Amino acid sequence: MGSNKSMIRKWLSRILYVVFLILVVEIALQGFYFLSSGGFLFSRAAVPIFTSDPHSVWAVQPNLSYHHATTEFSIDVFTNSEGFRSSSAHEEYARSRDEELFRVIVLGPSFAFGWGVDHEDSFTQALQSRLLEAEFGGGRRIEVINRGVPGLPAAHNLEWYRQVGRHYTPDLVIQFMYGSLIPARPPDVYVDEDGFLRDRKVTARQRLVARAKKSGIVFYSWLVSTRLRSGSSEPGKSGKIEGAGRDLSVREAFDPESDEVLEATVFYDDLRRTVEESGARLLVFHFPLSYVVHPEDMARWGHLGVRNVDQQIAYNDAFARHLDGEGYLCLNGTGDLLAYAESTDERLYYWLDVHWTAEGNAAAADSVVNYLLTHRDWALGTAE
Repeated sequence: MGSNKSMIRKWLSRILYVVFLILVVEIALQGFYFLSSGGFLFSRAAVPIFTSDPHSVWAVQPNLSYHHATTEFSIDVFTNSEGFRSSSAHEEYARSRDEELFRVIVLGPSFAFGWGVDHEDSFTQALQSRLLEAEFGGGRRIEVINRGVPGLPAAHNLEWYRQVGRHYTPDLVIQFMYGSLIPARPPDVYVDEDGFLRDRKVTARQRLVARAKKSGIVFYSWLVSTRLRSGSSEPGKSGKIEGAGRDLSVREAFDPESDEVLEATVFYDDLRRTVEESGARLLVFHFPLSYVVHPEDMARWGHLGVRNVDQQIAYNDAFARHLDGEGYLCLNGTGDLLAYAESTDERLYYWLDVHWTAEGNAAAADSVVNYLLTHRDWALGTAE
């Protein structure tokens, strides 16, 4: 009996020692993350900046001043009274027509919002400054409104524009579509009392994984293993591309008569009609995920369902050309971003976060400006 108790005590002490070591390592790694980034690991991707919206389901909080720090960036996020991304001055925009102003509204998710960069380095600011430099407005002032909302699908953008955005009387509306021109299906989410975006249909496994990612041990173990993993990682088998922030599927040959393409075209018809009825013109801007522009990132994406990248590029290129043939103005920025990446040593996308860097925002703005300059008469409404 005494020997059994002694054995139990020995094993118990070993277990407690292991638990103690795990806690010490976890605390050390959490502290290292904070010291190296200036922010907490649990706030790396989930940030309390949202509010419910009657038209788009969720939006960015108005009059926001929020500091967001990770190991890859440290930025400040400001919004005005309408929740539009702004500088620290919280600029406001009049809901009226000004004939001396060429106004652009940018709709889209986190890429449009400028996730990972300060307002001054965002796509909308780069677009505004480049259009001004090109004297695009023909003597008119240029104003670009950022109505990007992280995670927001295109269908919610459309409803917001139908009810609210049109009152800002823009001349041009740019809708961001990343990863695929197939619009994402709206998720079943809500904003909790703390300002976090929550999924109503999250599974127990997804909840467990989300909590595990907040562990320093799990995060840094994943980080090291991913860095060491070769680009030939075994791809996922589900046909879904995970980790993209939206629903994405592996697609093969483009078929204009497929159900998903026909359904997408109905959406684009509605979006274009709504925009044109407000007196503006619509530009659809498609661009790829990071592994297309940075092939070395396949180690980051390979196990998440990414397979034949060339096939994905060809599918989206065919879709963009199909929309162009149907009379839409659709810019596929993939080629421009690839060319820009070859001309610089700077990354256009963050490796871990996968959003655009400041350089990526500038490259995307260059792509759009060059396209608009070749369609100047259309954009200015002077085409016959």
